[in-house]
Amino acid sequence: MFSTHLRHGRLAGPIAVATLSRLVLNVGQRMAYPFLPVIARGLDVSLASASLLVSAGLVTGLAGPLIGPLADRAGRRRMMAWGMLLFSAGAALAAAYANFATVAAGFLIIGLGKVFFDPSLRAFVGDRVPFERRGVVLAFTELAWAGAILVGVPFAGWVMEARGWRAGYAGVAAAGLVGLTSLLVAIPADSPAATSRQERDGFGRALRSVLTNRAALGALGITWLLMASHELLFVVYGAWMETSHGLSVAQIGLVSMVIGVAELVGELGAAGLVDRLGKGRSLAIGLLLTGACYLVLPFLSAHLAASLAGLFALYVCFEFTFVATLPLLTELVPGARATIMSINGAWDSLGRVSGTLLGPILWAAGGMWVNGAVAGAATLAALLVLKTVVRPAPQST
Repeated sequence: MFSTHLRHGRLAGPIAVATLSRLVLNVGQRMAYPFLPVIARGLDVSLASASLLVSAGLVTGLAGPLIGPLADRAGRRRMMAWGMLLFSAGAALAAAYANFATVAAGFLIIGLGKVFFDPSLRAFVGDRVPFERRGVVLAFTELAWAGAILVGVPFAGWVMEARGWRAGYAGVAAAGLVGLTSLLVAIPADSPAATSRQERDGFGRALRSVLTNRAALGALGITWLLMASHELLFVVYGAWMETSHGLSVAQIGLVSMVIGVAELVGELGAAGLVDRLGKGRSLAIGLLLTGACYLVLPFLSAHLAASLAGLFALYVCFEFTFVATLPLLTELVPGARATIMSINGAWDSLGRVSGTLLGPILWAAGGMWVNGAVAGAATLAALLVLKTVVRPAPQST
């Protein structure tokens, strides 16, 4: 059925448009990281203060449990459109006023746009793509994550260098409006009146259906462990490169390109393998390999080439694992897909915040040896949760 949709362009077009729109959203979110010193100078604040802007965008993910049920009632297209509109408004606000408060507000609204958009897109795919083909389609939409750092962020840097940092945000604001228009044209309306009401839960009922589902709660725990372990390393990998190999800030920036390529490889690998291997089996393999990478990485500190190879392998395995979680989540509570994906986004944010706060403490205690050990243990604990709590159905393994 899905291949027929693709041949006739009924599904391929809308998903391509949604993925390109998500690319714009991701550029707006990810470009803050490498260009934070430029933004700090433009606002005349310290780098530490400017880092709070990134945190502001991250915290908005906690609003997911409140927003997700709306997509199960109002429709996927409407929520994606609202996400693009909020994103463009936030980026325009950040570009319009060069003071800390308004830029922080802009970053908050940008993050909120992501909270509206991402779960709705994943629920849209869950509604329309058969489970046996859902992995490849969700992996395709995740290409927007790697594509943002490989294509969008360098282009934004060129714009910022030529016109200033505010021009970069003005550019993504305009691109967001283009994405909004394209979504409204390409994606069919799916309001509750046009879909099966039996597949829609009320606001409170949707939340209860997720929060009382043992397998769903276990899957959310996996997300938290996976993202916390990721941030334990991501927050200190620059310091690791600097202390172990004496790399400059510019050289560490080039290492980020290695990570971007690894993310792309992981996403393509997920597209090719998750449906073939099975969702549960793919996730189990990914968690095992990712945990092993964390544990091995500290042993590679002596040589730069080995360290880069280790980072590359880690990010391939991590991105594969992350993508493998998505189709499994979409089928755990089919009547509340947007709700569970939004709650998952909140747990993603909680995991990132937890890892970001704990990572520097572990680094001070024992360097990469401690960070790698804790991250590896957390990832292997997620594998244990998968096998004992989630226990995917046979068709997903």
